[in-house]
Amino acid sequence: VTATLSAVLGANETLWGSLDWGATYTNITSKVSGTSVTWDGATFATGTYQLRFEVRDTAGNTGTMGWSQFNFNLDTTLPTVSSFTSSTTNGTYGSGASINITANFNESVGASAQVTATLNTGAVVVLTHASAGSSLSGTYTVGASDSTADLTVSSYQISSAVEDTA
Repeated sequence: VTATLSAVLGANETLWGSLDWGATYTNITSKVSGTSVTWDGATFATGTYQLRFEVRDTAGNTGTMGWSQFNFNLDTTLPTVSSFTSSTTNGTYGSGASINITANFNESVGASAQVTATLNTGAVVVLTHASAGSSLSGTYTVGASDSTADLTVSSYQISSAVEDTA
């Protein structure tokens, strides 16, 4: 968890953090450098959290700011390929023809995502995209000896890290 304080902590002030709606707090003053907070070591599971920060003096009094609250949902499930489609109409294509292949994910993935799809003709197509989204596309160029009644993806491999942007 990273955050920025609006001012440097005073000599007698400490920063406390809570991940459970304020039920318990941890002194995280050691995680503060100037106005930057880097609360590493916090453990999260999939779920909804309410992150709170409090500035306290040595007597335990909460500063005039009170606390700041941030609600977030942690998604630890990686995106998966849900289907393969093509915008190219069904038909007969000769050597050199281009056929679009698209991998559709169940949620948005980062721009660096890449899928290598092996078609039932034996051809391999690398599917990519230039920006975050839920689909990756590539072009299959029909080879001279390629022949199939129904072009399909026979296997695929996620060939670069899939960044979950959800």
